[in-house]
Amino acid sequence: MTEINLFPKFVDEAASPVAKRIGSTLSSVWDIVFGGVDSYAERKDYIRVQKLDNFKQELDEKVNNIPPENLTEPKLHILGPTIEASKYYFENDELRQMFSNLVASSLNIKTAKDTHPSFVEIIKQLSPLDAMNLKVISQVDKCPIVEYKIKLTEEKGEVTLFTNVFLENKQVNDTSLNATSLDNLYRLGVIKIDFTRYLTNHEVYNKFKLTPEYKYCEDIVLKDNSYNKVDIQKGILDITPFGSSFIKICL
Repeated sequence: MTEINLFPKFVDEAASPVAKRIGSTLSSVWDIVFGGVDSYAERKDYIRVQKLDNFKQELDEKVNNIPPENLTEPKLHILGPTIEASKYYFENDELRQMFSNLVASSLNIKTAKDTHPSFVEIIKQLSPLDAMNLKVISQVDKCPIVEYKIKLTEEKGEVTLFTNVFLENKQVNDTSLNATSLDNLYRLGVIKIDFTRYLTNHEVYNKFKLTPEYKYCEDIVLKDNSYNKVDIQKGILDITPFGSSFIKICL
């Protein structure tokens, strides 16, 4: 089994007693969770070894960047589940960084009070796309979001063809995938989706008329006289207070 030499700063003889205790705790939990991973990975998957090494280095760097006077012993009910869960996710960059941020936050007296056991479960239920979208949303003050509806000709009614249309993530333009991602973030309580309000700067919604989905709706109206027009239901997507706490600690 590969020897684990995690957080060398805290096991150095010159380190403070608190730092040494923290280093011992972290290394012990790491050994329990990842003790059998390295030797298996070295034989089976070189890339997996690299990802695990990246995870160790990220953790080491973030923990070593905490000022000594801010160090506090972590709560095991947060540290243990975080490192345990991370072994299934460390191969993905976005999720791995969230786990390492949560570990580091639990050791810093300035952020430890804001860590919450539920944050581990939140990260476990995120896809890489969810993590990307949450990061994008956190960087924008109230994101525009829309629904595409087609109005019925003879009845006072409408049909919603696309909901949660989100265009802020420039790396992923798949409307269906993004809609599912937003549904999950909403389910987890980190974002709120509101179609009863909209941004006063109406120009931010103009881009929603340029999508293939909007064109699809227009084609339906042109081909079927049961419908008389395409309607864009404007909305706002924002971070919840719980989401803000999660982002502060994990992003």
